[in-house]
Amino acid sequence: RGPQTYALLEVPGFMERARDTYQSKNVVGDSGGILCEIVNPDDPNDPVLKSLSESTLMLYIEGGPLHTKMLVDRFRKYPKPMYYQPQFLETKWAEYKDVKKIRNDDDVVPDDFAAWGFEQLVHHRIPIYKKIAANFGIQVHMDEIPAIHTEDDFLSLISVKIDSR
Repeated sequence: RGPQTYALLEVPGFMERARDTYQSKNVVGDSGGILCEIVNPDDPNDPVLKSLSESTLMLYIEGGPLHTKMLVDRFRKYPKPMYYQPQFLETKWAEYKDVKKIRNDDDVVPDDFAAWGFEQLVHHRIPIYKKIAANFGIQVHMDEIPAIHTEDDFLSLISVKIDSR
């Protein structure tokens, strides 16, 4: 948790270096789902969220069930390391074994658990993303993204979302 927190607290400095080094006017970053695991979206003084909200515009792009399925399918095809809170992982491990009627840990098929656990993690994070957007950023729906073809389209959508907060 420490390195991820530190990395997110470094975002303002990274943005400044990007502007200085590459003359980048805008910087787009994806914190990934780890953000949900290391912050408290109900705390207005959460250090990571406070730092990010003061230096960036946090945008949550909400997907639907088909988008979730796409993420899970991609994870099955291209697994990647994931961060799980220990309590969440322990709970889901026991739940998985119960659902699959597995008694012995050694009988768990790791790839199957990883994909199942990833889907559980996605569903666990959705309400956290929504709270982060409500308290520190903005939210758009995935259905709004295909209409974006230019920078002006993007800025227009973002402006509407900011004005409606």
